[in-house]
Amino acid sequence: MAEEMSREEAADAGYIEVLLDGARGIYLPQSFADRFDMDEWGVSEEDATILTEGPDHEHYDDAWDSVLEAAEHTDKDGHTWKLTQDQDLFAYRSDIDIDWED
Repeated sequence: MAEEMSREEAADAGYIEVLLDGARGIYLPQSFADRFDMDEWGVSEEDATILTEGPDHEHYDDAWDSVLEAAEHTDKDGHTWKLTQDQDLFAYRSDIDIDWED
């Protein structure tokens, strides 16, 4: 595995992308389900349906936790991307060792 790089270095190199602004608040997961192809991210039909219904669904938070834990997208170059949320929603290359604490 490559040497660990800072979040800034990883972003500059194109290994991290901001998908959605955290200003969406509790609606961020719903926006993710509405704007992105859930099949391409490997999100279950059940979780996608719950997220699309929005934050009033009793399992909304659980579905979002499941998505953040398991969702993966493989790009046209064969690189696998995962999700993380730190207010904003980020996609990051899973093969890059990123220091998220910097």
